[in-house]
Amino acid sequence: MDKIPYPYIALDNRMFSSTQDLIYFASDNNYSAIDYSFHSNSQKLSDLDKDIKSIECILKSNIKLRYHCPFSKIEFAHSNREFANDSFLLIKKCIEIASHFNGEYLTAHIGLGFKKERDLSYQGAINNLSKLVEYGNKKNVRICLENMTTGWTNNPYSLLSLIKKTGASITFDLGHANSSSWINNNGKTSLEFLKSVSKYIVNAHVYEVEKIDNETSRSYHVAPENLNILQPLLGELIKAKCDWWAIELKDQGETNHTRSLLQSFLSKINPIKNISQQYSN
Repeated sequence: MDKIPYPYIALDNRMFSSTQDLIYFASDNNYSAIDYSFHSNSQKLSDLDKDIKSIECILKSNIKLRYHCPFSKIEFAHSNREFANDSFLLIKKCIEIASHFNGEYLTAHIGLGFKKERDLSYQGAINNLSKLVEYGNKKNVRICLENMTTGWTNNPYSLLSLIKKTGASITFDLGHANSSSWINNNGKTSLEFLKSVSKYIVNAHVYEVEKIDNETSRSYHVAPENLNILQPLLGELIKAKCDWWAIELKDQGETNHTRSLLQSFLSKINPIKNISQQYSN
């Protein structure tokens, strides 16, 4: 049997508005990996300049990065071709930034900020994602598509279709899967979903479930109190040899508690002396 790879347990940079505070927290709490999200409101290429400065500072601290594009105001699958092309160019620039800093993975989305069907073009999604994958390959950056709670990526069938048609890999968001409208409406489970796409998964976003605030209508992530819900999914991630588990939470205490749960789970699967030091990434 192949050796089970221990994943990096990565911190979400969006927890802090200050890059230096992020670096201090990572150092003080023994994190050696950060899932770096570009600023979500970016719309112009020049908007990414502030990210370049942040990335430079983080990498000086010998922290490993993978990249995430949670843009809420752009959409490369938009039905408006001009808007889709401008959005494509912004993601392309993110690939160039990741490549410049020797980054190997970048996560993109379809329908993050534009969920109405009339706003999106399926063929446009295929065309632009394929071009991003091709460009990423030239730059040694693997493009990963994240599953969402709604739309074409919220179930294994249409997600797999997109992956096979474009050559993208998958960033599997556990909380999105647990709150997927497809799962809730069809009597399926997130474990079935994960198993169906597991061979394409290279990154995971770890938290329990995504909920919507009734007052603001904004989504938020719920941290696990224990691993009763997540443990079966984590076991499948290990089988899939997914080596990047990003804790997608914005509270310091919840993040550290979740990291402790994950470390305990990993130590039971394959006990190693001082696992908290070796794999607290």
